[in-house]
Amino acid sequence: MGRKRSTVTKLTARQHQVMELVCQGKTNKQIGGVLGISPHTVRHYINDCLDRLGAEKPVVAAILYDRMVRN
Repeated sequence: MGRKRSTVTKLTARQHQVMELVCQGKTNKQIGGVLGISPHTVRHYINDCLDRLGAEKPVVAAILYDRMVRN
C-alpha cells in the first residue's frame, strides 16, 4: 500500500484535479470547462497520469486513482 500512496503523491496538484474530475465521469471538454483549460490540455494531463499510475486507459487510471486516494 505504501507504494501505491507514493505513486499518487507523484501527481501534481493539477493532475489530482483532473483525475478527480475523471473519476466523476466528466468528459475532457467538461473537465476543460471546469479548470479553464482546453480539452487538448486535459488529454495531456490524463496521458501523464496514465504513465505515472501505470494504466493503459483513462478508466483504469480512474479506478486506480480512486482506490489509492480513498484508502
